[in-house]
Amino acid sequence: MQNKILIFDMDGALIDSIPDIAYAMNKTRAEFGCKELSEKTIESYIGNGLRKLVERAFQDDDAIDLDAAVLRQRENYTRYSTRATSFFPGVEEGLSTLHKAGYLLGVFSNKPGRLCRRILEHLGALELFVEVLGAEDGYALKPEPEAVQYLLEKYNCDPKKSWFAGDHYTDLQCAENSGLKGCFFTYGYGNPRQVKMDCGADTFADFVAEVLSA
Repeated sequence: MQNKILIFDMDGALIDSIPDIAYAMNKTRAEFGCKELSEKTIESYIGNGLRKLVERAFQDDDAIDLDAAVLRQRENYTRYSTRATSFFPGVEEGLSTLHKAGYLLGVFSNKPGRLCRRILEHLGALELFVEVLGAEDGYALKPEPEAVQYLLEKYNCDPKKSWFAGDHYTDLQCAENSGLKGCFFTYGYGNPRQVKMDCGADTFADFVAEVLSA
């Protein structure tokens, strides 16, 4: 009998990390002599990994050494990644409910995997997940399906009964590329563009209800 796995994005799906990402980014910008950006502006730059985030955040400075800025942002965010980050409402309870219902839980994020694991450990939820994967763990970034295929095969999961849930079109593309059902969290930071989805959830509890009703 095959298992069922629920794979989640991190930022904008499970955790509200904008306060720490923005804090670190403004630290980095200050080090390069740039003015502070609003949290809302930095939020709009999230979605395609660290380098793309830094590239967007420094688009007002053509002379920036992008490699140096990426390195400093990596260092600053590592230092401040658990300063104010928290679960979105209902996530902690919902993950526990899904775990008790027999679903395997996983994470695949374009955030560095070591930071994903550190944050989940800080929030007391790391043990709920069979694996937490991200950038720098040896897999192509979303929407490439390599990491998802690894999880499906390792844990003998049925893709037709499994989900990928996140707040960005790359999450939905990853679901589609892997043969999983896709859920879009409307409360997150990204947008779905025109990518196919199997459900849109305004709250994490909505997603839990959708999964358990199947």
